[in-house]
Amino acid sequence: MRSALKQRVGAILAKHGVARPYSNLFGPGGMGFLAELELREGPRRRLDSLLSLIADFDREIDQTSREIDQRAKPTPTSRCSARSAASAATSRCS
Repeated sequence: MRSALKQRVGAILAKHGVARPYSNLFGPGGMGFLAELELREGPRRRLDSLLSLIADFDREIDQTSREIDQRAKPTPTSRCSARSAASAATSRCS
């Protein structure tokens, strides 16, 4: 979906004869260019809407990545957690 939205941004630029001055139109420089780009009201609103949707997807992807990273981290466990209570009471693990 995010790729389709980015392609629509490119289509708006092509339709209005705007050259793509950045190879990564969605990097910091390209996003600044898109934010400053002067278009008529209708195309500008469509472009802003698409950029907003892309930003929403980016935030969702970042959040999901953080959650996956958190789940992948090993949880610290005691060396004695598998030992019986009686065994742990007599060792250094108590």
